[in-house]
Amino acid sequence: MPEKTEGYVILGHRPDVQPLLYLGFQHPVNPEEFRRAVAAQDRTAMLRGFDPIPVRRGDVFLVPGGLPHAIGAGIFMIEIMEPTDFVARLEFECGGYTLPEEARFMGRDLDFGLSMLDFTPHSVAEIRERFFLRPVITDQQPGGERQALFHPGNTPCFRGDRLQTNGKLTVTTDSFAVLIVTAGAGRIEAAGEERDLVFGDRIFLPFATREFTLHGRLEAFLARPPAIP
Repeated sequence: MPEKTEGYVILGHRPDVQPLLYLGFQHPVNPEEFRRAVAAQDRTAMLRGFDPIPVRRGDVFLVPGGLPHAIGAGIFMIEIMEPTDFVARLEFECGGYTLPEEARFMGRDLDFGLSMLDFTPHSVAEIRERFFLRPVITDQQPGGERQALFHPGNTPCFRGDRLQTNGKLTVTTDSFAVLIVTAGAGRIEAAGEERDLVFGDRIFLPFATREFTLHGRLEAFLARPPAIP
């Protein structure tokens, strides 16, 4: 459960699992009962207020600070977040690693962590309407297109675009950025240099790189900081 706002882009999942998201309580939750469940690390009790929501590759959703959530097993995704260290974690152990107490609620106690939670119930339909985002095409070229996923119209905390090429796509940016290849292969041309790209590659683009070109057939995610007011 974050105090900071986060965004997720689903890239895939293990073939042996049904990919599920838990986002916002769907059922009324008694805060004191939830506190006891967290203190006892009773995961079954902590999840009782949620209805699992199936997700699939390509889904994009926003998690405002304070909205309780959990990501089901086997999901592969990109996570982008508000540039702050604010965080509270209700699950203390994962994958054999136990979080030290000072790392759970920013050095504060359980009651402080729970004070961040939004206990308001939201139906699954409301969750999909409010927090699952619809891409907005911002640039179309003969060789590809750019889609805004996270933008000032839905969050002031960060920006993120989906880039799809079937030949050549030239992209401009007003800040530093991180490019993540999410499908396909090709190459990037920037500042007079070229580099081959394959699935999983990550490229840091400095502030001075105001334009780059993608070649080939690929899909990529471009993460950027908040827009300057």
